[in-house]
Amino acid sequence: MLKASGFTRGKVLALMLTEFALLTLCGGALGVFGATVTYAIVDMGQKTQGFLVDFKIFPMTMWIGLGSSLLVGLLAGGWPAVTATRMSVVDGLRRVV
Repeated sequence: MLKASGFTRGKVLALMLTEFALLTLCGGALGVFGATVTYAIVDMGQKTQGFLVDFKIFPMTMWIGLGSSLLVGLLAGGWPAVTATRMSVVDGLRRVV
């Protein structure tokens, strides 16, 4: 629909990749936040019978989690985005309707 409105192939691709990246970053941020809150509340030493006594989530681990979620989003959304931008307007409308 965007191509029918006059958007170029590059702008459609950039818009779709940005959407995928933001969605997966939001999911990654929710995961990091949930893990941080959970491990702050739950006594991991007691739950693991002393195996993880001082379990903490370090900032580098959080950044790795966010970066990997971004990478997964770009890889999982990249191929459909490229395929959609290569499609002609008429073929795209046929698939929608």
